Amino acid sequence: MLGGGDGMFVVGRGGVMMVGVDCEVFVVDELCEVNEGRMVWRVWPARERVGKSVFALVLIFLTAVVVGMYACGSGGTVMEGVLWGVGSLIVFGLTLSSYFFPSEFVIDEEGIVAKFPLRQKRMKWRDIRRFVHRDGLGYLSTRSRVSRLDGYRGISIRFGDDEEKVAGRIEAFLKSAKSGE
Repeated sequence: MLGGGDGMFVVGRGGVMMVGVDCEVFVVDELCEVNEGRMVWRVWPARERVGKSVFALVLIFLTAVVVGMYACGSGGTVMEGVLWGVGSLIVFGLTLSSYFFPSEFVIDEEGIVAKFPLRQKRMKWRDIRRFVHRDGLGYLSTRSRVSRLDGYRGISIRFGDDEEKVAGRIEAFLKSAKSGE
């Protein structure tokens, strides 16, 4: 770590980050730990897998072209075809936004905040009943058993390069919250 004015620079495998007083991360893909209780990290899956991301983008654009051509060829006007193609691009973009754009995660004494491109979710440690993780991904749920409501009741998180450290911190906070009740 290098000191620098109002914050500090953290040097790691993914690059250099500037960490301010409130731990705002300006350059991404590294774990930032400001103090004992707060941890911030940002992941960007598309940047980590450039080849697969380019392939996915090509496939998305080809699909949009096919949708536009089909709409145009099935009795629609050229403008309708263009609108259907652009509409399919928007739907794909919204659906895959957490893959193609960075997401930020913050852990503190109160809970976890997941900041995705189009939404933000927060869960308090005392509300979390289940935590599972594997292969760089984790899931926190307010339900103790697997349910069809899991997609609406929990938070999916990506750990980046520091799965063990982040998962250990989450488990410690969950254990502390259970013993505090």
